[in-house]
Amino acid sequence: MTNTHISQIAILVAVIFLLAWSGVFAQPTSFHALANSTIKKSPRLKKEHCHHELRSQRIAITCDDRYLVVPNKEAHSISVLEVRDEHGKDAQNLVTEIKLDEGTSGWHGREPTHVALTPDDRFALVSAKTGDFKNGQLIVISLGGMTPDSIRIVGQYLSTDKHAFVGSEPRGIGITPNGRFALLANHTSADVSIISLQHLRPQHPEKSRLHLVARVPTGGHPTAIAVSDDGDPLDRDEKVYVTRLFSELRAGGADSVPIVAFTGPDGERVTATRGDGFDNGKVGIVDAFDLGQAINIRELLCFLSWWRQMVQ
Repeated sequence: MTNTHISQIAILVAVIFLLAWSGVFAQPTSFHALANSTIKKSPRLKKEHCHHELRSQRIAITCDDRYLVVPNKEAHSISVLEVRDEHGKDAQNLVTEIKLDEGTSGWHGREPTHVALTPDDRFALVSAKTGDFKNGQLIVISLGGMTPDSIRIVGQYLSTDKHAFVGSEPRGIGITPNGRFALLANHTSADVSIISLQHLRPQHPEKSRLHLVARVPTGGHPTAIAVSDDGDPLDRDEKVYVTRLFSELRAGGADSVPIVAFTGPDGERVTATRGDGFDNGKVGIVDAFDLGQAINIRELLCFLSWWRQMVQ
């Protein structure tokens, strides 16, 4: 073994030690129901801007309660509405409507469903399908000065792209409290995309870029997302919650008659009852994972891949 190999091994051991010390291996990521989970409460700090996108939604309002961003699924368009004027009075004004199916905006898409605004209200993220309905996409809209000329699409990330930011049928979108990451529920591919927003450029929106950090498998059909907010300036210490669209068979109880057996997510044999579709025969599941832990594991895997190439 050469001195170079010894140095590389020493670096690898040091990195693993630092990650273990920071807690990346402290607890395995859990994707099960949270019936007995306890969430640590942290003292809340005074916020300088609102955090209205901690959960996925089908309509978004700006921090000043003046504008709405509305995906129109059936019309294949995205509307921006003024609901309060500069004097604080109620208004009903259509600022602009971006029509995805006509291609007049230079971008094509279908059935936009969920929307999230960055904390500074400069950008909107919208999940939608591609023009052929076969794949998913994440659309980035610059809201600019909230005028018809300044509101425009500046990015479109498809499930067929090389880096696969988006899975099949993307649904709910959540943004971390300080706007550093977006979480996208990929309904059919059964995972959640963690996307970095740190290269959004309000002054030069056409140069804005998103970067995929990781895709976290959840199982089921993830649909809606919620992100915790402990009030500090960090985003990696937040927790992400994801609902599955479909329920699963409930494990057999004391008074139940076993009907079907199947293998659970951890390989265990589960006996279920009431497989006839009744609500009390099934259970809904909320998946949860630590954002920082998911990112750290991804970074470790990237480092190990680089190290393997170096020693070969």
